[in-house]
Amino acid sequence: MQDKLNRDGKATNGAEILLLGVTYKANIADVRESPAIPVARALRRMGAKVSFHDPYVSEWVVDDLAVDRVADPLVAAAESDCVVLLQPHASYDIEALVALAPRFFDTRGVTQPGMAEKL
Repeated sequence: MQDKLNRDGKATNGAEILLLGVTYKANIADVRESPAIPVARALRRMGAKVSFHDPYVSEWVVDDLAVDRVADPLVAAAESDCVVLLQPHASYDIEALVALAPRFFDTRGVTQPGMAEKL
C-alpha cells in the first residue's frame, strides 16, 4: 500500500486511510485478535491518519488510542486517500466502495479481477 501511495505521489505520512471491517471475521462483533489491529498500528507508525468503519463496532481502541469511526463508509471512501477492506461484511456495497475510493486494497479477495488491487 505504501508503494502504491508513493507511486501516486502521496506519502503514507499524513495520508487518510480508511479501514473497513475491524472485527476478527466477517459479520460478527468480536474484535479480539483482529487482523486489523497490526494494520492500524503499522499505519499509525508511518504517520497515516487512520479511521475505520464496521457495522458491528461502535468504538475501537488500538494501543490505548481511540480510532475515529466514520458514520458512512461510502462518503468516507470518497474522502480517503486509500481504503483497505479487512472484513467483507455483508452490509458493504463493495462495488460502490471501489468506485468511490481513489485507492482500494482488497485483503480478502472479494472484488472482481481488475476491480481493486489486492494487498
